[in-house]
Amino acid sequence: MRVYILLMSVFLLSTSFALSIGTAPGVMDLGVLQPGKTYYFKFYLVSTFPSDVIVDLAPIDAHIDIYYRNVTDRYNFISSEASQRDISSWISFQQNPVLVSQSNAKLVYLPDGKVVRAHGEATVKLTIPKDADPCYYAEGINLAPRVASVGAGVGTSTIAVTRFLFVFKVAGDAERKGRIVNVLADSASPGARIDTLFKNEGTCTMLVRVNPLSVYDEYGSPLLNLSSGWVRVKPGDTAILSSYWHDAKPGTYETQVRADYITGYAYFSGTVEVPETITVAKKEVKKFPWWLILLLILLAVVYWWYRQ
Repeated sequence: MRVYILLMSVFLLSTSFALSIGTAPGVMDLGVLQPGKTYYFKFYLVSTFPSDVIVDLAPIDAHIDIYYRNVTDRYNFISSEASQRDISSWISFQQNPVLVSQSNAKLVYLPDGKVVRAHGEATVKLTIPKDADPCYYAEGINLAPRVASVGAGVGTSTIAVTRFLFVFKVAGDAERKGRIVNVLADSASPGARIDTLFKNEGTCTMLVRVNPLSVYDEYGSPLLNLSSGWVRVKPGDTAILSSYWHDAKPGTYETQVRADYITGYAYFSGTVEVPETITVAKKEVKKFPWWLILLLILLAVVYWWYRQ
């Protein structure tokens, strides 16, 4: 019995396999680019699929973790000078989808000296608008292989897909900074909404959130901490970062607010007034006296009959 179980285990392991599609290089540094110009660059696709695979390409935001650190070895990306502007509209592909095939395999020599066997390639068109933030950028290209089925049970396979990432710097002076202009409160249903007004005073688009917004009573005792979601704020714009206090009661409260824009913080202290919820009474709509029209019609018919 033990021998049988062992043989079955070996058989199941031998018929389970992994499929993958990746890129070479994994990250590409395009250097310093000029606004108002168009650039083309190429990356390669590497596959372990035994058969041909069609792969769809689409731009996707780089993971937010990249903005928490500087990288200067494999590529240059200074997070404190980075823009988080949505640049998906800047990107297009000469061919999309692309065919990845073992029959197209060829040796490719990468700029870092590495040699890889590629099974497909993609050419990206990057158009930098004239009003581009003069900052660092990071953007991903998502790979979506069209696979009907990967099986189940015996012969089960898993698919690993690696995104392509590219970085570049638009020429100019980059700066990430901002300040909280004011904090206001308004009634909401239920509770209250506290709006933090944040102004981007730098040259880079930033993702900003409130975390935390601390609320205190009239005696200075802490009541609760609130937060907001991420909001994308362009240079020179003032954005509203809304936090919701669902069981708030009307009154005056002290607040301490911290706006987090990843590479720095802005602080604000002030008083907010949560107003009373105003309920507007519905006006009763008087119904039109249709019976009066019917009566007039009836009288007109009687009058006409009488005249006949």
